[in-house]
Amino acid sequence: MCFSLCSLFPEDYEIYVEELVRYAWGLELYKGMGSIKVVRSEVLAAMDILKDSCLLLNCGERHVKMHDLVRDIALWIASNRKEFSFMIKSEVVELWPKDESCEPYEAVSFKTSRIVQLPKGLVCPNLKILLLGGEGKMTTSSEFFEGMKALKVFALNSRLISPDAFQFQTNLRTLYLEHCKLLDISVLEKLKKLEVLSFSWSDIKELQEEIGLDNLKLLDLSYCGKLQRIPPQLIRRLSQLEELYLHGCERIKWATENTVQEESYASLSELNSLSNLIVLSLVVSPAHVPKDFLFCKLQRFYLFGDTESLNLKNVVGCQNFVPSFESGRVVFSKLTTLDLESCEHMKCLIDTTKQQLLPNAFSNLLKLSLKNMRGLEELCSGHQPHGFLVKLKTLMIDKCRDMTCAIPILQCLERLEVKYCDEMQVLFQIAELGSIQRGPSHHVSLQSLKVVTIHNCNKLRYLFPMSVAQSLGQLETLEIPSCLELEEIIPETEVSNINLQSPREVYLNDITLEGLPELKGRDGHDIILALPSLQELEMRECPQLTPFIISAKIQIAGLRSIQEGPSYYVSLQSLKVVTIGNYNKLRYLFPTYVAKSLGQLETLNIYDCFELEEIIPKTEVPNINLQSLSEVYVSRCNNLTSLSSLSQGLS
Repeated sequence: MCFSLCSLFPEDYEIYVEELVRYAWGLELYKGMGSIKVVRSEVLAAMDILKDSCLLLNCGERHVKMHDLVRDIALWIASNRKEFSFMIKSEVVELWPKDESCEPYEAVSFKTSRIVQLPKGLVCPNLKILLLGGEGKMTTSSEFFEGMKALKVFALNSRLISPDAFQFQTNLRTLYLEHCKLLDISVLEKLKKLEVLSFSWSDIKELQEEIGLDNLKLLDLSYCGKLQRIPPQLIRRLSQLEELYLHGCERIKWATENTVQEESYASLSELNSLSNLIVLSLVVSPAHVPKDFLFCKLQRFYLFGDTESLNLKNVVGCQNFVPSFESGRVVFSKLTTLDLESCEHMKCLIDTTKQQLLPNAFSNLLKLSLKNMRGLEELCSGHQPHGFLVKLKTLMIDKCRDMTCAIPILQCLERLEVKYCDEMQVLFQIAELGSIQRGPSHHVSLQSLKVVTIHNCNKLRYLFPMSVAQSLGQLETLEIPSCLELEEIIPETEVSNINLQSPREVYLNDITLEGLPELKGRDGHDIILALPSLQELEMRECPQLTPFIISAKIQIAGLRSIQEGPSYYVSLQSLKVVTIGNYNKLRYLFPTYVAKSLGQLETLNIYDCFELEEIIPKTEVPNINLQSLSEVYVSRCNNLTSLSSLSQGLS
């Protein structure tokens, strides 16, 4: 059915998948599934199958497109089905078709219509879904809908809606209004079966107290730029609500302790009563944030205890996200995604400094994004709560310029991005080194980490503590641009029982090192890492690195230890692309014993290496085979007089 729903849209139309989710819910395509979240998962899975089968084209995040030929087939299939027949008008329609009866149709789409005068007295006893476009001054009245009493889904775009428009649609389950102007919405109270209501981008100044909508599961008021008032207690009455979208509604006023009696607004604390709420999208104006909003009072009452996704922007005046709570409470137990942006004055996510019994906090969080958080110093002030970030997979910290304390070591962490954190001196937070020595009970690990990007963190001197370096076997991508004081990726340590020499398979295939003036190897000479899977290496403006040599095991050692015997097999067997630039002290790139493994090397780009004399030093070993090398770019390497060392096997 998702395939058929896509054919309701015009040719070359970018279909918003979330729109399909709401239609599918209204049509009860997935009966027995009790939540919109579950239906969304089913629709997304169906979209993936259709895209994999080349029946749909991917065109951006959460949008798909149906090719014209595929759409024609879908419409042909629909025209031959008795149980769900379609009337589709793809071209711009000026008039409703007079000679065509709507009685047999269960789906009608006039998505691109410019019909000024809608007909009256239509008989559409089987119609379940109607998609109708328009232009701003076109009016929709009840006389048009009177004969559509089986209608379950109605989507309307860019029209005026009269006060009595939906008085006959008692079976309506999804009402999707976009860019509409509602003259009076109190009539919606009669839609007792309505479960999905969207007013996105519509001209509406306030919700009216008469609206009941006891069964509403999704309310979308996003980008209703004129919306100023939600009556008090209205939100509280939406007891079945699962998803609430209020982003783009910057003019909404919320009740605060300074609100006078004559100014009657809803309070954010009403969200506390919505026990089924799992998705909340909210932009709060700083002028209307009560002192106890979310960060204190609401958390005490588990305001967002069952929320799964939370996005907050421009919330100011709150020092902590969760500053206090009752002992033994569970904090945000179901939250999986948290995005905070431009929340000035917030110093930490959670403060446990005054707690005797630690709570269980953020134990199911999978993604945490912190952006432009001026004033944020650390994730947790005090001892970490039970289960704190134990399932976190993605952590993104961007422009948190006051953050000084390191992040905890998280065994499930897969992706780490830290950018423009000017004051951060230590990246990972570990316990005292003595505790690591006491035994396996204190083992710390980054065993799941795959992607690391560290950008413009100018006070960092190293990245990975030696104590966790041996757990980086899953690391695939390492990008470190513009960290001016970074000296080492893994520092020397006094912990004697940390052994990085043990064999371990690694997957690192992409390294970018750029703008690192202090980065050097173990003795200021070399860096030797184990990367047989390495495919792409980019190194620019790292003047203190001399030969950058990569061996087959994760290890840091001096160059002599590799040259002294065969116990360390050196291989770059997967390397395909190498870019080296701005190395004034570099005399050669690859030692002979490394060059012998470069059979997969395809592209070599070298520039601004003024002391470079040889790419591969002269050797008596003749069997160097560069069979895949097809592109070599060399510029501004004045001492390099010959490429003869590449001639053996050069394709």
